[in-house]
Amino acid sequence: MSEYPRIIKLENDKLRKLLEAKAELITQGRVISDEITQKEADMEQIDKDIQEVEKTVEADDIKVKAEAITLRFNEVVKEMDLVKQELYDRMKAGVGSELPAKYESVKEEKEKLENDRNKIALKVQKFNDKAIPIGRKLMKPHLEDSYEDYDSLRIENGEVVGTIFSHMDDFIKRFKNRN
Repeated sequence: MSEYPRIIKLENDKLRKLLEAKAELITQGRVISDEITQKEADMEQIDKDIQEVEKTVEADDIKVKAEAITLRFNEVVKEMDLVKQELYDRMKAGVGSELPAKYESVKEEKEKLENDRNKIALKVQKFNDKAIPIGRKLMKPHLEDSYEDYDSLRIENGEVVGTIFSHMDDFIKRFKNRN
């Protein structure tokens, strides 16, 4: 019985080029993912900054008014709406427009990066769709029995390497682990 996964070296320039291009795109996607993570952290910090500024806005007098008006709610719904607007205006004036604008800017940058990463992922899939049939064709002569199957294709030390695994071997290992 063979050891699995078995590693097969494949010689095919087209397959090598596809796998190298795919690897480069994956690396680009990971860099963008790191940038997205940083943008998310920036957005979270900006959100905390906004909350801290809002806490410093003096609004106790308006809260007292709101409680008194609530007691007369049925008679003074319009007055309550005016007080709410006054509170909103004061909060908005206290926070200013810089922090919310900064938050929106970072959010837009994050969304653009996510779109760029998704475009790269689609390109990676196209390379996969081209590389897999070539790899299967080259690896088919190396399959020893009906239980063996293709596992992966990658580049190691400048050579295209394919791996083969055995469904039977995997089943036997799982069976032994259960019992």
